[in-house]
Amino acid sequence: MRNNKDIYHHLCSGKKEGFDYIDKEIMPGKNYYYLRITQDNREQSWASPIWIEYKRREINETRL
Repeated sequence: MRNNKDIYHHLCSGKKEGFDYIDKEIMPGKNYYYLRITQDNREQSWASPIWIEYKRREINETRL
């Protein structure tokens, strides 16, 4: 979840799981992320949020 919006789904296959995620649609400014976990029995858990402040950088292209 980013800023309380569902942005990614991952289907788990066991009791332990890992994944990588790169947010290609992040907007400049402060954003928060957290995990919402839904078990097979529909019970849910949430992870504590982390806050990210993204500042867009200008990229200067150099042609050789």
